[in-house]
Amino acid sequence: MQIEPLPKSIYERAIKIGVTAITLHFSGGSDEGFLDVELEGNSDNALANDIDTWAWEVYEYSGAGDGSDYGDDITYNLGTMKATHSEWSMRRHDEGEDEDSFGLADDSEEEKPVKRPASEILDDLVSAINAQVELDGLVLSPRIRELLTEVEEAE
Repeated sequence: MQIEPLPKSIYERAIKIGVTAITLHFSGGSDEGFLDVELEGNSDNALANDIDTWAWEVYEYSGAGDGSDYGDDITYNLGTMKATHSEWSMRRHDEGEDEDSFGLADDSEEEKPVKRPASEILDDLVSAINAQVELDGLVLSPRIRELLTEVEEAE
C-alpha cells in the first residue's frame, strides 16, 4: 500500500487542536473492509470523521479475503512530517489435538413431559382418593379425611 499525501486542511486542523499523529488502521479478510482512525495527542470526532471520509476516497481497501484477518496501518507523524506503513495478518497455528468422548443430546421431536404444579397434582390426588372411596368403599383414617376436606375447601 502506497502512502498517500495528507490534505493540508486536515493537517492544519489537527495541528491546531494538538494532534501529534494520525493512524489509519485498515482491516479486512472476509469481504468487508474496516477503518479505525486514531488521533494521538487529542481527539475530535468531527476531524476523525473527515479523515475517515478522505481515507476511503484515496485508499482503495476492499477487505476481500479468505476469512483470515489482515490489515494495514498507516501513521502520519505530524511533528516529523514522516509516515510509516505496516502490514499485518493473522495465520492459523494448530497446537495439536485432544481427544475426548462425547454424549448425545435428545433432539427428537417427541413431546417432552411437562411438569405440573404441585397444587394441580394434589387436586388430582384428592379426586382419585374420593373416587376410590366411593367405588370400593375404601375406609380412610380420620386424619386423612380431615386433610382431604381441608384441601377441597382451599380450592
